[in-house]
Amino acid sequence: MLLYTLNLIFALVLTNGGFEELGPDGLPVGWTAFCYRGQMGEDALVEVTADSFEGRAALRMKVTSKATCGLNRRYPTLVKGKRIRAIGDLLPVRRGGFTFRYKLIETKGDNVRFYVIPMGEDNFETASRTVYVLPKIFAGDGRWHIGVIAFDYSNSPDVRSVQVAPRINEGGEAGPGDVILDDIRYLERVGWHLRVGDVRFIPDLDNPATSGVIEIEADNTGDEPAPIDVSLSSPDKLTFSPLDLPKSIRPGERTKLRWAVSGFRSAGSRISIRWSSYKGESEGVGITLQPEVSLVGFGTNETVLQMGGEYELRLFLANFGETVSGPVQIEIDMPEMVELLKGERAMRIESLNPGRTTLRWRIRPSRPGIGKFKVKVHSRDLKGPSEADFTAICTEIPEEKSELRLRSGDLVLLFPENPFGYGLCAVRVESEGRMGVIPWLGMVLYLTGEGRKRKSYLYADRFALKGETITFKARYTDEDGANWDLTASFAPDGEGQIRVELELKVDKPRKLLAFHGPRLLVGDGSFGKAYDEAVLPGIYYMESPETSLDTAFSDPPHNDQHAPHPYKVTAPVMAVRFDSGLVGLIWDPLQRWDDENIAPSCLFASPNWVDATLPVENPTPEKVLFQDEHLLGLFLPSIPKWVRENTQEAERPYGIEPGRRLSLRCWILGKESNEIADAVLSYLDRFGLPNLPEKPRSYDQTLRMCDKPSRPAGRFGRLFGFINELEGEVMDDLEAQAEDGSWKFRMGRRNTELLTRFAPNHKDLGPQGDTTLGTCTFGRRRAIALWRYLRLTGNETIRERAEKAIRYISDNFTRPEGAQTWEVPLHCPDILAAGYGIQLYLEAFRVTGDRRYLNRALYWARTGLPFIYFWRPPDRPNMMLFADIPVLGSSFFKMPWFGKPVQWCGLAYATDLQRLAYVLDELGEREDAKFWRHIAEGITICGMQMQIEEGARKGNYPDSVSLTYEYKRNDPGIINPRLIIQNIWMLTHPDEGAVDFFTKVLKEDRGEIHVNAEARIMDARIERKRLIVKVKTPLRLKGITSQILISPVSNPISILKGGRKIQPSAGGKGDWWRYDHRGKRIEIQVIHDSPEIEVEIKGVGFEPFRGFPLLSEPDWNFEVKGDPEGWSPSHDLTPFIVKGGRLMTRSTGGDPYMIGPPIRVEAEERGELLIRMRVKAPKGIEMVNGQLFWTRSDDPGFSESKSVHFSVRCDDKFHLYRIKLAGHPEWRDRITRLRLDPGNIPNLDVEIDQMKVE
Repeated sequence: MLLYTLNLIFALVLTNGGFEELGPDGLPVGWTAFCYRGQMGEDALVEVTADSFEGRAALRMKVTSKATCGLNRRYPTLVKGKRIRAIGDLLPVRRGGFTFRYKLIETKGDNVRFYVIPMGEDNFETASRTVYVLPKIFAGDGRWHIGVIAFDYSNSPDVRSVQVAPRINEGGEAGPGDVILDDIRYLERVGWHLRVGDVRFIPDLDNPATSGVIEIEADNTGDEPAPIDVSLSSPDKLTFSPLDLPKSIRPGERTKLRWAVSGFRSAGSRISIRWSSYKGESEGVGITLQPEVSLVGFGTNETVLQMGGEYELRLFLANFGETVSGPVQIEIDMPEMVELLKGERAMRIESLNPGRTTLRWRIRPSRPGIGKFKVKVHSRDLKGPSEADFTAICTEIPEEKSELRLRSGDLVLLFPENPFGYGLCAVRVESEGRMGVIPWLGMVLYLTGEGRKRKSYLYADRFALKGETITFKARYTDEDGANWDLTASFAPDGEGQIRVELELKVDKPRKLLAFHGPRLLVGDGSFGKAYDEAVLPGIYYMESPETSLDTAFSDPPHNDQHAPHPYKVTAPVMAVRFDSGLVGLIWDPLQRWDDENIAPSCLFASPNWVDATLPVENPTPEKVLFQDEHLLGLFLPSIPKWVRENTQEAERPYGIEPGRRLSLRCWILGKESNEIADAVLSYLDRFGLPNLPEKPRSYDQTLRMCDKPSRPAGRFGRLFGFINELEGEVMDDLEAQAEDGSWKFRMGRRNTELLTRFAPNHKDLGPQGDTTLGTCTFGRRRAIALWRYLRLTGNETIRERAEKAIRYISDNFTRPEGAQTWEVPLHCPDILAAGYGIQLYLEAFRVTGDRRYLNRALYWARTGLPFIYFWRPPDRPNMMLFADIPVLGSSFFKMPWFGKPVQWCGLAYATDLQRLAYVLDELGEREDAKFWRHIAEGITICGMQMQIEEGARKGNYPDSVSLTYEYKRNDPGIINPRLIIQNIWMLTHPDEGAVDFFTKVLKEDRGEIHVNAEARIMDARIERKRLIVKVKTPLRLKGITSQILISPVSNPISILKGGRKIQPSAGGKGDWWRYDHRGKRIEIQVIHDSPEIEVEIKGVGFEPFRGFPLLSEPDWNFEVKGDPEGWSPSHDLTPFIVKGGRLMTRSTGGDPYMIGPPIRVEAEERGELLIRMRVKAPKGIEMVNGQLFWTRSDDPGFSESKSVHFSVRCDDKFHLYRIKLAGHPEWRDRITRLRLDPGNIPNLDVEIDQMKVE
């Protein structure tokens, strides 16, 4: 005992935290360094340095790229999930803290971090990390600072030890980082620590020269309240007034401390801030206030200026600094065909306030032509470019009189003649009028012989009309005498589609930077930047008033995807919808644009900011100038081989030689439509639904690989247990439902912890209390659970609440979002939510038969299409076609999913498509059913292609795969194949896989009777208190035991099967029935002596059922024969038999458990469970492991953390087990449900006499 105690005391000291003791490899003893996504020695460096806080040595970590570098305590590992006794140099504690010293040399902002990682008994990470982000304000100051990080995993029983883990680029925005660490110490209590993460000066926009606010982002990373002891000073006579400062900050709390600043600020004004950071220590920073003027954007509000119209020429200047700037001189030069109506060509601004300033000139075109506007800006405070230009097209488009026009369905193209040639085109949708313009046939950007950039817009001087095809010929001769020849043809090709084919040639060698094909400016000349919906599948699924640069779903740089990698696009189409008009571009990604290369580059900017904004790093809406139009376009050469992603010209020029042609083919889309998903359907109309991917193995082989039978397992004998479990879910969901019928978003503890770890600059994943389709159907519960329970029971109370929920959803949501808020921003487009929408409205349709609900289910099915890959290039033979992008955004704003399929999300959506296809088949709508089932099967096969075929993870598949710059599985296969198996069963055995239970609603004068069965209902009818039900097994199988549930009805006189009376029973095997007075329902179990049987219920009628919730007192004695009092044999248990005051069952597998009815127990009032139980085990087994789980109102799922283990005797005698619950960290607040595992092996005979919580 003494030796153990001494070893424990020794282990609680973090050894060599000062890095003084070195090993043979030159690194500190007890520590190990690593690097991934790069090479140690090239991208990363870990070395001992003499630049120490104390002692002779410290440790330096440096990264020069986006590689991840880290430091760990040494520890052994074997296999995840397998216990290992030794912990190495890990610290065997669950609670405490660390202090450390650091000198921060360089950071990207939040990528240099100190983690405490909780480790399980297998020495693998087992819970959320605790994180300390080294503040960027100290970067490069050359001083030593203190870091303090408290952690507490005392409520996490799986945690055995902690890892000390300094990291660069494991969280935050990846980039260079450099830090020196020293003197890491463990303490049982660390006290308080005020960490200041950032300091900002925010000018008052109303009084920018004399007023503002100093804002300090601070948090307490210690374990005691941190006092607020902050002083501000300035040599420039600035005064500071605190704004509602707290006296202290609680441990783990993050806040913003603010002071009003008064006094005139000039360039160079300084503010010093000092604060108490730790007991006896203080920190300080100084900031210098400066103006910073930038020329952000310049251009007309629309690209095409029509004769007779008035327009704005706009100059966007920004002062990104903190003080008023000096004078700014502006000179503009306008083309001669434009008249200046308002404003001066030269002007002087005496000063520019902090913030953005837009200057406007009123102009009017006087004659057609191509005009270039220029601006020069002079200021001593100017940073970046001082000049900009913008090209506008002045024209007349006599839409009613234009002789040169093409039409396909509702789409009309008008080509007016202009002095500069043909090429400008007005785009109309007949029912909506002008929808946009195409400003030119093409544009070339190239290098001259002297290496200068030149740009030319191509227009034709002639055209040929052959049938319905218009062909234009354009020639441009450059300054080196090279002739550029463009042939452009336009022809109707399908309803609402016009094909465009471009061919570019040059008669001398040229270095091409970009060849832009038809650029569609949606809204130009009509509705401007207004819109209702817009889509670039796989990347953007927008609703007004969002912009394509918004940061609501992804932080910069991932918010900007205006010129994406082609493999990020799931369906090559982009479109904008306004009112009932939809226009867009469709293209063939596999076209060989130079006879060799495929995948043209696309452009998407909504609104268009690309043409009027100067190049800017990490663009956001605040940094760009939007035009009154939306940009859709295609260009060559391809990203990423020549062009860097999210740029519009080649970094490496493309050499075009005489005799070689570049070609580009696309289709202009225009139609009347009220939903943006029609754009994807138009793409599929054009190219057809892709053939199914090649199976890596047959369905049967896949099921065998996953150790599953060919037919759905557990299909029969579960209806009664299911309805009991569903009642508990519904009760929880009803309590959480708001008065308006919705379910509100709330950040939970887990996602708050993770958000703090990955994106500490964000407080939440969305506004608390907001709603989405996902929040109202989260986890296939809430509104879905209500409608499913209504379908099975006919409960009128539930009907009222279910109808209120679906009204709210129908009135408020049109985009699938909000189903993955454990890590994804609330309103981010989400394929899971699309599937939930399908299931919800299918449930409503099955209850009511109202076609409107089925149509809405079809609508939600279509909203999932932009997430699915409907093409693949030759170098991605597997894992791409029918893969899905889970969300069109990022996890925790930092980790984008573009080009990274997460197939389990698509497989979940596929199960809902199969449910929809089944219903459509039942209605005789075979073609629609075939379409949706084909997509579901494609998703399933794609998932099979991702599966691991060998080893311990055989059958599993990765959480995600990469398709863009890398082509690989991103993990060794951590996802269980359950959804693949479920989809295969639904495809091969739809009667068993695609339907949970068959339902038929019978209408009586007094109300509706709901008949539910596990076997297919062939007939159900009621006449004069006599109810006939005919059911048929799948594949005409015999010997199957199936269950029938009828509700809400009165207690029947008798029940017959095939004319023979069935006896009421306590449950168990064979034919029996029971009436549940509590739920006003009949439960019937029958053995199918033949595939089809008839059940006759006599003396039965509708009985109103309004009672809910069906709460149970937590004291179960099983005194009523056949009544399990709400308990259900949920897993690996035979159906219950209740008689003689006992509940009896038998375990059929290694994980038997039963789930109890809804309860409401205040944990502080009751703290013990009594179970009187008898268990008999196979010979030789004397004891088995029992376990009790519970749920809470604030945490409704069963989990290992909310459970206790107990030993169960197997001597076939009754024993009273007293299971102590009081004092368990998770036994708190309101307990809502229990789950009992009576053992952990098969063939246990279990009898329970009583269970009671007291």
